[in-house]
Amino acid sequence: PYVRKYIEERELTVMLVVDASGSTRFGTAAATKLETMVEAAATLAFSAIGNNDKVGLVIFTTELECYVPPRKGRRQILRLIRELLVDRPRGRGTDLGAALEYASHILTRRAVLFVVSDFLTEGYETALSVAARRHDVICLRVEDERERRLPPLGLVELEDAETGRRELINLTPAVQHQVASQALERSAALLRTVTRVKADLVDIPAGESPVRPLQEFFERRAHRR
Repeated sequence: PYVRKYIEERELTVMLVVDASGSTRFGTAAATKLETMVEAAATLAFSAIGNNDKVGLVIFTTELECYVPPRKGRRQILRLIRELLVDRPRGRGTDLGAALEYASHILTRRAVLFVVSDFLTEGYETALSVAARRHDVICLRVEDERERRLPPLGLVELEDAETGRRELINLTPAVQHQVASQALERSAALLRTVTRVKADLVDIPAGESPVRPLQEFFERRAHRR
């Protein structure tokens, strides 16, 4: 007898939601946070196309800066990378909630959402929860070492990259400790949020290759499943 076998084609849609706000342009390592985010997004895009999946892109600040609908193929990869490299955002602030709402709205079927950001913002928790109920959400946080630990430089002038506000600060041991404590609390709060909505979190240090953290994450995920 003959047995007819059917192989189900599982076509995924991957959406890259990439933060281009002013804070992402900060960097004290070999690359800025934004450059590291672009490398991570490009790595994921190449992987998606290699798996014959569709891949799209949303770039955001306080505004929707760019939207590329999900498609397959080499031409799509080249377009995504071009948009990531040459994008000149109109906004400087961050509205992650609006970006998540937009991405959730345009995706009519379940998709994989990679949210690539430094997550230095507030008010996105509800939108993240809604997105995670409809899609497979993976948060990629890119953070610079100096956002966690400041050196003892004495009196310095710091500028908020998103508002332009400047402030003169004396980096005493007490101030350094406060900055480190606030960074730990931010990390803990983000992890609580991501865990609560049943999303995933991957940390990628600015200036380092995103390949190993992503490989380790997907290996852990495959083992967990």
